[in-house]
Amino acid sequence: MGRLVRRPQYARDAHGGLRVRAPDGRFWALIEAGDRHRDARQWIEAEAAYRAALDRHGDIAIYWVQHGHTVKEQQRYDEAEISYRTACALGVAPHKVEEHLRFVMRHQGVSESAAPIRYHQRAASPDLVPGRMDVVCLARLLWHTDHPSALDVVRLLRESATRDALFAAMVRDPKFAAAALDWFDVLQEGDL
Repeated sequence: MGRLVRRPQYARDAHGGLRVRAPDGRFWALIEAGDRHRDARQWIEAEAAYRAALDRHGDIAIYWVQHGHTVKEQQRYDEAEISYRTACALGVAPHKVEEHLRFVMRHQGVSESAAPIRYHQRAASPDLVPGRMDVVCLARLLWHTDHPSALDVVRLLRESATRDALFAAMVRDPKFAAAALDWFDVLQEGDL
């Protein structure tokens, strides 16, 4: 008799259309708290709840939109733009995010021609549109920081059409040269 193998659980993100790992009960409790605070227009509390939920399951696209709304209401337009761009990168339907993203861009004096809105497309991983998690991950690796500034994140998302372009932009940034000194101490001249 064969062993029973437990299959991973998946759920469909109905709003974004991407298959994601099924979230746990703590995630849903945080989302419910965020929704309650949002409905009561308690933006700071709603933001904290959505942020905590996204820290657990950052791949559930539609909650990036909700997070974006909470920071937009606090007039933190750069952070709202990051959340909305991340939602786009993860596959939220354009009609659910475009109006909000354009609004926060206008309030920052940013034109869509200067910082195009890019949407998820089926592609090889390097060609995917980057989101906040990509910047944070690469910042850990390339810049030796867990907390890139909102200004750095929004700048990189605006200028990077793909994950490869994001990687290249982060290597060109002076923060990489400062952090890379540790790497260069390990390498021999012939290794480069």
